[in-house]
Amino acid sequence: MNSVGLLNKMNALPLKPQVTPHGEIDRLIADYGLRRILLALAGRLFRRSRPPDKPKSRGRVDVIPPYLRKDLGLPPEPPPRIMIDLTHLNRGRFY
Repeated sequence: MNSVGLLNKMNALPLKPQVTPHGEIDRLIADYGLRRILLALAGRLFRRSRPPDKPKSRGRVDVIPPYLRKDLGLPPEPPPRIMIDLTHLNRGRFY
């Protein structure tokens, strides 16, 4: 066997039989039954194609960005409360 023949055999891709839609539908009906296939198709038709809507935040003023608060004439948000850890104050003293 020459090297050219060996090279062609190694690079050959197996051909798959051609799949037709009719054959696949017949196979699915045989495997799962007509009722299941029709229910699955109906479910696919009426499924939402976008993510669900975000919950609406009606009446909540605390979620409005600062630039919109200013445009609406609302007072600015109060600054966040700074929590100070006071336990480090006693560390330097001797008793």
